[in-house]
Amino acid sequence: MTKRFFVSYIPLLFTILTLSLLASCKKDDVSFTFSPAEPRAGESVIFTNNTSEGEEWSWSFGDGSTSTSKSPRHIYRQPGSYAVVLKVDNKKSRTYSATIRVHDTVPNISQSDSTIYVFTKVTFTADCYNPFSYKLKYSWSFPSCATIVSGDTASQSVTVYFREHGSSFPISCHLDLGETEWTMYDTVFVNDKHAPSLLLAKKDTLYTQRIFPVAYEHPVARTYSDETLSLPRQLLVDEENVYIFNADTTTSGTIAHLTGLSSAGQEIIRNAQAGSGQGFEGGLIKDGEIYWIAGDNIYHTALRPAQTFTAGDPAMVYANATDLGYGLAAGGRSAGLALHNGVWLYAYGKGIYRFTQDDIKSGTMPAVGSILTDKDIRHFALDRVAGKIYFVTSTGLFISNIDGSNIQPLDDATDVSTVTVDNNNNLVLWANSKGIYTHSLITSSNNHDTELPEHINTLTGITAIAVYE
Repeated sequence: MTKRFFVSYIPLLFTILTLSLLASCKKDDVSFTFSPAEPRAGESVIFTNNTSEGEEWSWSFGDGSTSTSKSPRHIYRQPGSYAVVLKVDNKKSRTYSATIRVHDTVPNISQSDSTIYVFTKVTFTADCYNPFSYKLKYSWSFPSCATIVSGDTASQSVTVYFREHGSSFPISCHLDLGETEWTMYDTVFVNDKHAPSLLLAKKDTLYTQRIFPVAYEHPVARTYSDETLSLPRQLLVDEENVYIFNADTTTSGTIAHLTGLSSAGQEIIRNAQAGSGQGFEGGLIKDGEIYWIAGDNIYHTALRPAQTFTAGDPAMVYANATDLGYGLAAGGRSAGLALHNGVWLYAYGKGIYRFTQDDIKSGTMPAVGSILTDKDIRHFALDRVAGKIYFVTSTGLFISNIDGSNIQPLDDATDVSTVTVDNNNNLVLWANSKGIYTHSLITSSNNHDTELPEHINTLTGITAIAVYE
């Protein structure tokens, strides 16, 4: 049986392989050339079809024109780059494409995008008809608001971005072609473009600084009342809403709400009296309620305006630090609150203490346990995607895994005031006395990284950061 099977299938197998090889050869032989190689606008271009087999020819010349001739001629009326596509026998598998650059009759400047946006890369190219391959010398001139990304002022093509928008800017290129010199001029209008913004808060002032792929825009200051930004400790962004947790312990301390960045601000809740335990040190929103930390307690109330808050109010207390089963003493410092996969993370004094709702007043230590209990946590932020904690202590900024393992330093400044995580833009951002720094989010299990932080501005006194999309 084995011998008959082997003999009977060898011819069939050989036939399949032969047909496959022929099919692949037939597919791969589609090609064409064109002459002249550097045509001018208005000049006839001959396309030579080098395909060995075929009955139907479909040409697309990239300017809206087509042909069904085997080797057609075509005239481009306008200079520019065009993608030419040949399809044989109307089969997608038998296509070939090439780019042809059509020159103007005089040198000109072309750009990669018809519409130019602020902080967005655009490439300018000096096109010159040069059939005899003379050596060309280029000398570009750009306005002061343009930053060169690739190439240089002596290159044929230069990629730049503009840091200003809403105006027309002149550009030029001086071209030395043998014994002939040209200077080409152009004017480009730079449009504005939506981009996410950093929100950087300190007393009375909220700065916005837009984030673009190539750079950061300069910060813009927005001034608010003392009540809206009395002592901002955390900024919480929920779609177009911004919630400001003010740690002020006077009666002007509030949780304020902005609908969009241009609104005047609305109080959600205000201190009823001055004193310790009255400041809003940070919090979160869950199921239509706002939670915050102050003194030894975690509080909550419905998300509605014009409420008052008195420390220890039993109607607002959600949990007390001494009720969590960790044996925590009263009088510690609340420094952050987060909720991850149904588990609360509460920074209090030294460490981050984790618990579920069932653990409150249970009398036993929560099974989820505590982490970083030898660290005097002053502020923290979660990267929920990578499972990381970025936390601030008196000795700097650090990263650890979500379970507190593999601690690594990010900034050894002793005056880091706040930190936030932006998963949409893959950034961790923090503030110290020298300004604002950014770093790509770290995803390695050991948290080692050789990237240096980027110093994006020199604003001082910043106490809260968020990203507004």
